[in-house]
Amino acid sequence: MKRFLKTIFNSVTNSAGNKIIVLAYHRVADLKIDPWQLAVNIRNFEEQIKFAVENFQVIDLGEFKTQVSSGDLKANQLLVTFDDAYADNYFNALPILIKYDCPATIFVPSKYIGLDQEFWSDELSHILLKLRALPSHFSIKISNKVFDFNIGYNLATDEDMRKHEAWRIDTPAPTKRCELYLRLWKRMVSLGAQELISVMDLIRKWSNNQYIPDPLNFAMNFDQIKAIQHSKLFSIGNHTHTHIALAAHSKANQQEEIMNCDDLLSQRFQSNTSAIAYPYGSYSKVTKEILTEKNFDIGFSMKSQSVSIKSAHYDLGRFQVLNWGTEHFDLMLKKWATL
Repeated sequence: MKRFLKTIFNSVTNSAGNKIIVLAYHRVADLKIDPWQLAVNIRNFEEQIKFAVENFQVIDLGEFKTQVSSGDLKANQLLVTFDDAYADNYFNALPILIKYDCPATIFVPSKYIGLDQEFWSDELSHILLKLRALPSHFSIKISNKVFDFNIGYNLATDEDMRKHEAWRIDTPAPTKRCELYLRLWKRMVSLGAQELISVMDLIRKWSNNQYIPDPLNFAMNFDQIKAIQHSKLFSIGNHTHTHIALAAHSKANQQEEIMNCDDLLSQRFQSNTSAIAYPYGSYSKVTKEILTEKNFDIGFSMKSQSVSIKSAHYDLGRFQVLNWGTEHFDLMLKKWATL
């Protein structure tokens, strides 16, 4: 009897100490302009997934929710997630995930499915950092306030272009174009969907509409999402309708964003997700109230924390994976397991 009770006690205490590492990817592509470090190239992504499945138990979203709900977390577990449902996920990531029998969840911003339009942040970086020639002075209205910025030159040099390619958002802006991008991003990220459309239209006109988007920068289309949703390996989740920063908006707007996405995924893909990843990692107390009212099971932020039995179900952390080879990926996994 004592041995039995000791076994039960050890099982409970071991479970209490276990953590699940949740990986957050965005893009699997070779990008020249990537200030937010959203992309992992195909070679590094395959190395990472191969290492993950050889050294961890990679679980699907259903198993993850079961363990979080019960508080019975198993040891050495990983969950793989993708935000934004970029087309390169379908063409570049899925074949690798299938090759290694690795489950994954893709969080979908429903408005962008099949829209053939870049996310505003990507298009903004491409206009400001990819184009050689732009007007030397920037001036448009955002929320009825004039946004002025003097770039000071019309033509970006070869050295400017190299700096644009090397620049990362957590480092000082090396050119005026980079500085303008960061200031605009901070100003625009809290806007609603309709105003973002209007502002981006003004920016395109200012740039003389020179930029031609790459279809791999678009979100997937309906057929691609459907193929994913029908696979046993993959699941889809809620990433709001228009990919807004939820915390900047009213309860009514937040609810509309969350439920419009939920309704579309349910109607078009017969998917009852009950899981959401917050765009930009942005959410508030009001967001969690909505999730409670609408019976969502879990919500993922971008807090750099592993999931433990102490994790609040609407505050689950994830770790953004960067463009690392196996050795550095291994080091980061070891670090994340302690957080």
